[in-house]
Amino acid sequence: MVKTLVTSWWRGGWLLALSVMVFSGCGTNGARDDSQEASGIERTAQRGPVSMTLSATPEEIGLAETATLRVEIVADHSATVTPHSYERALGEDEHKFDYRIIRSRQEQAVPTKDGKLRWIYEYELEFVLAGDYELPGASLSFVAEQKEDQSAGEATMPPEMETVETDSIPIIVHEPAEPPVAPEELNTITALDPVELPKEWGPWWWIGPPLALALVLLIIVAIIRRVRRPEVVVPIPAHEWAQRQLAALVSENLLSRGFVKEFYYRVSDVVRGYVERRFDVSAPEMTTEEFLADIATDRRFGAGMAEELTRFLAACDWVKYAGFRPATTEAETLIATAGSFVERTRANGDGAGQSNTRTGGPVT
Repeated sequence: MVKTLVTSWWRGGWLLALSVMVFSGCGTNGARDDSQEASGIERTAQRGPVSMTLSATPEEIGLAETATLRVEIVADHSATVTPHSYERALGEDEHKFDYRIIRSRQEQAVPTKDGKLRWIYEYELEFVLAGDYELPGASLSFVAEQKEDQSAGEATMPPEMETVETDSIPIIVHEPAEPPVAPEELNTITALDPVELPKEWGPWWWIGPPLALALVLLIIVAIIRRVRRPEVVVPIPAHEWAQRQLAALVSENLLSRGFVKEFYYRVSDVVRGYVERRFDVSAPEMTTEEFLADIATDRRFGAGMAEELTRFLAACDWVKYAGFRPATTEAETLIATAGSFVERTRANGDGAGQSNTRTGGPVT
């Protein structure tokens, strides 16, 4: 009986020791996996009620791997935020041909649990060359809302637009550990056997199909010209187009009907459309910051004209985006300023500033 008890104890001890070794090994593997998780790097900038974080994961990659760039913006509801395109910043980087964006996603103005708004932009980058990269920082513009002083009985000064920009972020791209093709494998590549090409039909066989196609096209064009009268395109000078738009806007009496913000939107669109037609600048497709930065380097715009456009567009943006409520006299002065700007910058008989506007009828 004693011998049986000793044998059972000895076997149970070995089983217990084996179990401890197994579980200890699992714990060690788990710890090693955690330590091997990809590490990242981030850059954060904050100003007032707005914060921005630019992060890269992982910080070091190989050529066969990809890196994820993430731009996260968190702001209070009191701020009007305009994120700048980080994809455009990557496209203007000096190393823009050394990598490419293969995937992207975005979330804009999503409410958070603590009552704020969050923007997320993610880009997955694939690199074609190894080396140390310094990717550009992310940036945004915002306007912090200011409460109007009711006791004073007058509108406060419009808030200024502020900028938040993060530092640049580094990423290291390593060469692959092994080349895709070993040098000794190159010697094993053999040339393929020659392939006999089909016999050519002759030097003139290809003329028939193009001639037949050209003949069919000529017949179709002749039929269309006989059935449909051609539409005449009458060039209208850019300043005449802008004057018509401003006159139509005044006739709608938007200010007296209480549509102040819509009035400012329309005035801003007319001036941008005039600049596009007069100076061949894609103003309606740009943000205010992009448009002002573009004309700052254009020698056709003098310092005085650029400053005037800056003040004009800033006044419109305060009403459109920052909730500023101007007096009626200010709005009337604004449209007079727009008309004066058009008259002072109109073409001087050189044919410039023409807008190809369709009238839908013949010229008589």
